[in-house]
Amino acid sequence: MNHIFKKNYFVFLSVAFACIALFIVGCRDHSSLPMSQLLNEACKNAVEGNWQQSLSFADEAVKREPENVAALLIQALAYEHLEKYDLALQAARKAESYDSSSFQAQYTLGRLYAKSPDKLQDAIAPLLRAHNLNPKSEDTLVLLARCSAKLKLDSAIKYYEQLSKSSRFSNKPEVWNQLGILYALQNQQRPASICFVRAYNLAPTNHLVVLNFAIFLDHYLNKKERAVNFYRKYLELAERNPEEDERRNRIQQRIELLRNKTRNTL
Repeated sequence: MNHIFKKNYFVFLSVAFACIALFIVGCRDHSSLPMSQLLNEACKNAVEGNWQQSLSFADEAVKREPENVAALLIQALAYEHLEKYDLALQAARKAESYDSSSFQAQYTLGRLYAKSPDKLQDAIAPLLRAHNLNPKSEDTLVLLARCSAKLKLDSAIKYYEQLSKSSRFSNKPEVWNQLGILYALQNQQRPASICFVRAYNLAPTNHLVVLNFAIFLDHYLNKKERAVNFYRKYLELAERNPEEDERRNRIQQRIELLRNKTRNTL
């Protein structure tokens, strides 16, 4: 081993031993901290985005008090941000089982379930419990609305209606657009029309809002000429959006079909 490699080798060993020493000291410091400080440090690091550090404090807190709901919820949040979703759900389930009256435990569990398309049904129950514990939580209402709509539950309309009356969401075209879709699916054409018009007035250049309005005019109100106008507007708005290529092709085909039908009736 030449002189340079020997020098680098010993430098590496020095750094390695220093890291080991720091790790041991760090662990000792964690274990010697009072519970309140462990939770404070876990929260502080979470706020700063230091999720690994937050997790290390939360882990120590959970080790010391396995049924501490606050520690388990911080642990779940840290696992989530570290993309360890199964462990996040495990921690959230434990928190909920130890205190079913905790809004934050129910909401966190429901929110984590809602992140996975195959767990949407599991999300409904804890979100409902969270909603009952804190009816004013609009974040819970949003998740309930989205999950219910994806699961095609009748209750979805109720949740979106509540959001549409909220000052925070009353001017959101997404809410009115989704309400229009839900009403249309239930063949409630008048409220659907009101919702689609409201969505369009709020976002006349949103290509999806325009497209949904066109589809409603076409398939539900049988207003083909107006539908074609909105289809064309959609094509203009989505012209440079590569994600819309396939859908644009389908809409162009639909316009041609409607044109042919119009010619044949003349």
